[in-house]
Amino acid sequence: MKNTRAVVGVALVFLVVCCVLATRLGGEFIPQLQEGDLIVTSTRPPGISLDASLRAAQAIERTLKRFPDIRSVVSVTGTAAIPTDPQGGEQSDTYILLKPRDEWKTATTQEGLVKAFSAALAHDNPGSLYNWSQPIQMRMDDLLSGVRSQIAIGVYGPDLKELARLSARIAEVVSKVPGAADVAPQDVGTIPYLHIDVNRTAAARMNVETSSVIDAVEALGGHYGPPVAVDDALIPTEVRLQPDARENLEDIRTLPIITRDDKVIDLSQVAHIILNDGPPAIRREQGMRRSMVQANVRGRDLSSFVQAAQAAVQAQVPLPPGYYLEWSGQFRNLQTAVARLEIVVPVMLALIFLLLVMALGELGLASLVFVNLPFAATGGILALYLRGMPFSISAGVGFIALFGVATMNGLVLVSYMRDLKKEGATPFRAAVAAVRDRFRPVMATATVACLGFFPMAFSMSEGAEVEKPLATVVIGGLVSCTFLTLLVLPTCMPPYMGVSAKNGRKTPSFRRCRNACSERPGARRGGR
Repeated sequence: MKNTRAVVGVALVFLVVCCVLATRLGGEFIPQLQEGDLIVTSTRPPGISLDASLRAAQAIERTLKRFPDIRSVVSVTGTAAIPTDPQGGEQSDTYILLKPRDEWKTATTQEGLVKAFSAALAHDNPGSLYNWSQPIQMRMDDLLSGVRSQIAIGVYGPDLKELARLSARIAEVVSKVPGAADVAPQDVGTIPYLHIDVNRTAAARMNVETSSVIDAVEALGGHYGPPVAVDDALIPTEVRLQPDARENLEDIRTLPIITRDDKVIDLSQVAHIILNDGPPAIRREQGMRRSMVQANVRGRDLSSFVQAAQAAVQAQVPLPPGYYLEWSGQFRNLQTAVARLEIVVPVMLALIFLLLVMALGELGLASLVFVNLPFAATGGILALYLRGMPFSISAGVGFIALFGVATMNGLVLVSYMRDLKKEGATPFRAAVAAVRDRFRPVMATATVACLGFFPMAFSMSEGAEVEKPLATVVIGGLVSCTFLTLLVLPTCMPPYMGVSAKNGRKTPSFRRCRNACSERPGARRGGR
């Protein structure tokens, strides 16, 4: 109470330090849940036969089953009869069902298991690309961005070859950013394409209808033919050439085409037939051709990784005119949630201040209690930094809950000071008496909340990852808030009331001196 400037100075320094630490926390949408199971998507060169893809999936299963932490392994290759999860025959989803956490021997964390499993697969099965995730997380990422990873980088432009080149270059640059994992273009490699374009000039010269040429080309893969009437019923038909008629390019060139005058010519006489390589899939979004680069983040927060990756791509990958990038995935959810918090939090703080003014009846006293909030936030920021947790939506909810408790503690103390002053106590004595008499309620409120959140802060059960940031913020914030309420707030109260905290006397002013002189014995009545 006798060292107001020193106490307030220390509090302000602590506030500035925590504000600097807040800029280094990083951010993520929600903490990654540990589901207890894993899934690895293996991608092989496109165009691989189904038998070869199945043999590769079985080899992956044999490698994983050697680990004692795994209970069972199940793989799904290609697209099932019910296409709820369409994918090519070169892709396999391997579900890894883990044993309980206390039976793990390879590593003590799920991230450690992923590193061990990934190293074994890369050593024993080098012909595939692997993307690690969890069953529920993989579904959510696929719904968000169309790829099964945390980050999706969309490259948009008109030319497919340029899109493939840019995707490969972006994947190379992003893979060098610290924290990057499973970085790869969505489509790897090329597949052979048979391009058959009708030569309309030659077809007209040889008296051939264009529809006849197109029907012969469609018969290579199969198409619907005219229905056939059987017993007054129309039976749909499908037209497809025999396998021996479409085994090689020369057989396709000599496919018979019937002219209008019933002559037979070869397909190569009325069409350009070219065999070349192309992308395994052509994807579009909003009328633009698109190529995707997928990436996961391990050992680093999502926000700082995306910022570093964006800076690296912008500096090292120049985009030609007509091409642009779009970053999506969980990072987009974080941006949306932060934008909403930027609206909700100021509104919430304004409502708290309005309620304080209504409760205390004075703008100055409400401001004094309101100062409690940023100092309460400093404890939450420091607790997150010490535990190595980035800012997330769970932590944001914890800050909102913390502000409510901090406001209540400050209101208990300041309202009691005001009541003591109304009863005739000097502001200095009112501040000291309020801290002494309200020490137990303030400590009880903070202690009960801390003890209630303590199991959440250190829980190791499934789903505890979402609870930990919230509980950590509340516990750390209540510690700093309690110190502020009991030490800094009473120190600031007497100067606010116009009293020196050093000697407990009122600060001289013209009005106070005039009133004191008018009340002296022998003073002239009615004089100024």
